[in-house]
Amino acid sequence: MARYSFVSDPLFKIALSEAKKEGVMLLLENEPSCYIYKMNDIKSLARKFADKNLGIWFDVANFYKIKEQVFRKDLEELKDVVGYFHLKDFNEIGNYVALGEGIINYKRIVSDIRKVFGDKDIFLSIETHVRSDPKRATQKSLQTLNKLLSEKRIGYGIVGCGQVFEKHGSAVSRNEHSELRAVSDIDQNKAEAASEQFDCELKANFNELLVDDTIDVISIRTPNDTHARLVLKTLESDKYCLCEKPLCLTSKEGERILKSKFYKNNITVNFQNRFNPAVQQLLKYLETGALGKVILCSIDVRWWRDDEYFNDWHGDIRRVGGMLFNQGAHALDLMLQICGPIKKITKIKKSFRKNTKVDDLYLALLQFKSGALGKIEITTYTKSQSCGTSLFVIGEKGSIQLGGSSFNKVEFLSLKNESAKNLMDTEDSHFKLIRALNEYLLKGKKDKLLASAEDGVKVTKFIEELYR
Repeated sequence: MARYSFVSDPLFKIALSEAKKEGVMLLLENEPSCYIYKMNDIKSLARKFADKNLGIWFDVANFYKIKEQVFRKDLEELKDVVGYFHLKDFNEIGNYVALGEGIINYKRIVSDIRKVFGDKDIFLSIETHVRSDPKRATQKSLQTLNKLLSEKRIGYGIVGCGQVFEKHGSAVSRNEHSELRAVSDIDQNKAEAASEQFDCELKANFNELLVDDTIDVISIRTPNDTHARLVLKTLESDKYCLCEKPLCLTSKEGERILKSKFYKNNITVNFQNRFNPAVQQLLKYLETGALGKVILCSIDVRWWRDDEYFNDWHGDIRRVGGMLFNQGAHALDLMLQICGPIKKITKIKKSFRKNTKVDDLYLALLQFKSGALGKIEITTYTKSQSCGTSLFVIGEKGSIQLGGSSFNKVEFLSLKNESAKNLMDTEDSHFKLIRALNEYLLKGKKDKLLASAEDGVKVTKFIEELYR
């Protein structure tokens, strides 16, 4: 028995003929229960019948129901034949939800629709399908669509889809003024998984991110030894650079970045712990003089990393630079802000593991030019589980200690007319960093907590001194 062919059906030809006589455009929807619903089939049909009054009724979610993503290149191919868009959303288990509450990256898709169709008259319709509370879902969907159409957003491309990727991808996706446009990684499997998880484009290599005109910020999440090179290439492409710490592994690399003719204060280093409320409270006490002159600053980072962690680039001392770059950089950034330039260091550095030369215990006593004394204890050898962090500061007028997993809790405060408050934050610090960066790039208002390239180079120089 011959397989039914939709395009060969006589009724289809009659319908097209009559529509052309009347000057009417017929629209075909990509409905999974129908014969024509896959992206390639839709494109093929559109090319074949474009001159015969047949257009496309483009249902975004229907493509996602059959595990196909929608990208700008698809819209560009169908630009002349799409006459109508259906917009609906669904969650991870397939239940329909209000627009923007599901798995589809509508921020990116609506930006693409605006870019591709420009001033062309096009219909965008809300089709919620939410039965539990259709009124709320419809109202929420309309509000979301209006925002997506009217507000400006910063486009991000992320290179490096390894262990820390998800926090950064989520921070960009959840911020209303940013959209995750694309990802890239030398590990194709990781890149594909990231592309599907956050519904963004998969780029074959870093250079493809650089030439994408929808990307404003390149976010670098690659091994430490690649940072400086990728930062310089990002600057040359005239894009803004958000770089995971460390910005560079040597002060020479740092000087090359700062002296680049393409460097125009267009780098932020990912020191997200600065945005913890507990850290902000400490910095406020220092700025206002409430703590007085700093006498002692002691930092402890007591974490655990198992042997498997060091089986990839994390175990290559030439690529990682040392434990202080990977596990100590955030704490050392805070110590520099508290105490200023270093004067003298007495240190002990050890590596107890057999499978790597990367140090896993670092102890140091310090004297700063300000007169303050310092103590550093950083380890990844706490055995089986992490103990946490501690930042203790004694000033002439009081003392404060931060703790928690990443200096995100005030554990002790001895200060006149002040009492320790529970400053644990419900918002992720990565999220707040991205929000601050978006605000800066959209409105020119720069949060002082955003770490500059100069800040990143200072931390690298500090670590060089600590290891020397």
